[in-house]
Amino acid sequence: EIFLSSGINAEYGGECDDQCCLTVHGGMTEWGEWNQCECDHTTGTGTWNRTRTCTNPAPSCYGRDCEGSPMNQGECDDQCCLTVHGNWTGWGDWSERACDHTTGTNMEQNQMHQPCPFLLWKGLRR
Repeated sequence: EIFLSSGINAEYGGECDDQCCLTVHGGMTEWGEWNQCECDHTTGTGTWNRTRTCTNPAPSCYGRDCEGSPMNQGECDDQCCLTVHGNWTGWGDWSERACDHTTGTNMEQNQMHQPCPFLLWKGLRR
């Protein structure tokens, strides 16, 4: 049998569309949504990913695969913070206001503010 490029059987004059196929080259879909930002709190940096697939359309009948990567990685540092643990200041001067009148002893005062803790605060112990 001899088939023409149109799918017509030249010998019998009939059609043979079921034996022919249209080449379709693959095309990428649009990028999906970014996944949740994964933060490294020791550096204050973060990354996230998004994906796409080779199904718009999918390659068929000897068509070429899609070009380009199916994954895209980006930075999301603006959504991450650097962990800073609090620290006690030095002891302050003795003060009359710090006098414990029930025991008759002086007490020292100190404050936690250099730096102030934030994000993953670890309690400080004396």
